[in-house]
Amino acid sequence: MTRLTRLEEELAVPPERAPADDDLLSHLLFALKHEGVDLAIVSETLPYLSVESLVAALEASVKGRTAP
Repeated sequence: MTRLTRLEEELAVPPERAPADDDLLSHLLFALKHEGVDLAIVSETLPYLSVESLVAALEASVKGRTAP
């Protein structure tokens, strides 16, 4: 498999595009990007992430964008 493929109940992801197994934040960001916002998943994930890692990820995503 060389690209993301949406199946009936899941998203098939090539190993080289998948987030690292031990990086919960990367998994959350990947899911938000490719599957949209699911508040149940977000609320279950947040207690396991540090505020600092979330802030750093948000700041990094904003720095790559141009202001309108």
